[in-house]
Amino acid sequence: MTKKWIPTTAVLLIIVLGGGAFMLRSEQKRRPVADGPNVLLIVLDTTRADFFSCYGYPKETTPRMDAIAGEGVRFTNAFATDFWTVPSHATIFTGLYPSEAGTTSETMMLQPENVTLAERFCDAGYRTGAVVMNAWLSRECGFAQGFDDYQEAWRSTASADNPTAGDPDSVKPAEDVAAWIRGRVAEKQPFFMFVNINVPHLPFRPPARLRNRFLSKRYPPEQIMRITNITDGWGQLAGVLELSDEDHELMRDLYAAEIAFTDEWVGMIYDALAESGALDDTLLVITADHGENLGERGMIDHQFSMFDSTLHVPLIVRDPKCSSPGSLVSALTSLVDLAPTIMRYCNIDDSTDERLVGRNDLLAPERRSTPVVFSEESRDPGFGDAMEARYPDFDGSTLGYALRSLRTERYRLTVREGIGVELYDFAYEHSESRNVADEQPELAGQLQGELEAWFTGLDKFKGAKQADLDDEVTRKHLESLGYVAPKKKP
Repeated sequence: MTKKWIPTTAVLLIIVLGGGAFMLRSEQKRRPVADGPNVLLIVLDTTRADFFSCYGYPKETTPRMDAIAGEGVRFTNAFATDFWTVPSHATIFTGLYPSEAGTTSETMMLQPENVTLAERFCDAGYRTGAVVMNAWLSRECGFAQGFDDYQEAWRSTASADNPTAGDPDSVKPAEDVAAWIRGRVAEKQPFFMFVNINVPHLPFRPPARLRNRFLSKRYPPEQIMRITNITDGWGQLAGVLELSDEDHELMRDLYAAEIAFTDEWVGMIYDALAESGALDDTLLVITADHGENLGERGMIDHQFSMFDSTLHVPLIVRDPKCSSPGSLVSALTSLVDLAPTIMRYCNIDDSTDERLVGRNDLLAPERRSTPVVFSEESRDPGFGDAMEARYPDFDGSTLGYALRSLRTERYRLTVREGIGVELYDFAYEHSESRNVADEQPELAGQLQGELEAWFTGLDKFKGAKQADLDDEVTRKHLESLGYVAPKKKP
C-alpha cells in the first residue's frame, strides 16, 4: 500500500535559510505562544559510546562533547531499542518500542498515527525544525510529520546518478543547523530542533587531517583504500568479504577519526547556541540511534546484531537547571524513556498515551531504578531476497528471523527466533563472544521468560503501512549506505 507524507494543507512554501532548503508546513490553526525552554535533540547515527573519550576511549576523540557532559549529566549505561536507524528513531521520536509504533523492518516507516515529539512541541507553540543526513529519515518514511522546517541534508548534493556526491570535509549541515537556530533566536520564538548527524557510518572516510591523527600505525595505501571503500557488511554476511585483524584495527582507527569529525560538528552547533544567547534557555540532548561492530566477534556493520557494540549508546543531557553539572548516571537506561523525559521537562502533557505515563523520567530526582532494558527487531522479510539479488549463491532464508534482547547489569540474553538463545555474562568477559546459555540453562530460561513476557505485553501497532521508496534519489542514497539492494531490472 502506497503511503507518502502529505501536509495537511495544500500550500507548501520553500524557504532558503543559511544555504539549505527547508520545507515549511502550513498551519491549520493558530498556535498558542510557547513559553518553555528550547530543545535541541542531536542524534548521532551509528555511534558507539565507548569511542567517546569521556566514555573511556584512550585517545581524545570528543573534547567538545566531553565539555558538554561536564556541564550536564552523562548516562554511562544507555541502550537503544533496536540496532538500526528507522525503529530506533521511532522510539526516540515517540517514547514507544518499535512494535508499539509499528515502525519495524517490516514497515520501514514511522506510522502517521503516532504522535511525535515534533507534533507535541508544534501544538505547544514551538517552531519545529530538523536537519537530517540519513535517507531513512526521509519524508517517504514518515519522519517529517510535525516539523515546520525539514531539511534532508543528504538530498542537497546527492542525485540518483551520484548518491554519495559531496565534499568529505564539508560541514554544511552543521552550518545550516546553526543558521536555523540563530534565526529562531532572532525571532524570539521557542524552538524544538532535531539534528541527525550521519558522519560515523560506513563507508569510513574521515577528512585526511583527522585520519592521519588517529591512525595507530602506517598502513599500506592500498589497504586504506580497500577499507574506505567498504560501504556495508553484506559481503561479510554472505561470506565473500574476508577481513584480517589488522583490517579491523584500521577500521577502528578510521571510525575514531569519524567520531572526532562528528565532535567538531556538535561543537559548531553548541557555539551557535552560546553566541546567540540561547544556551542557558535550551535543553541539549546528545545521543545515538545505535552503534557499530568493528571487528568484535569478527563482525562489521550492525545488521542482525544485538550486542553492546550495537546497542550501547552515548547519552549526554545539558540541563540549564542542572544542580550538579558533571554528574554521572550509571543505572541502566533505555532510550524509550527519552521522549517522555523531554516532554516533562518542558511541561508538555504526555497523559494522552497511558504507555508514556509509566515511562521513567531520566532527569527527575526520584528517578526509578531500571533493573533491565529491552531491545527488539522484527523479521525483515525483504533482506534475504535483497542478499540473494546481490549474491545469487547465498541462501537468504537464513536471515529471515526476528531478534529480541534483554540486558541486565551483569547479563545479556538474546533470542534469535527459530535459531537459538544466547546468554553472555559480563562478570567474566565483555566481548560477548562466549555463549553460556547451555552452561546456565536455568538462568537462561528465567531471563527468556522475562523477555517473552515483556514482548507479549506490548500493545503492538495494528494495520501498519509500508514505506514506498519510489523516490530515485532516496533509494540510491540508501543503496550507497548498504541498506537496500539495487532494484531488479524488469
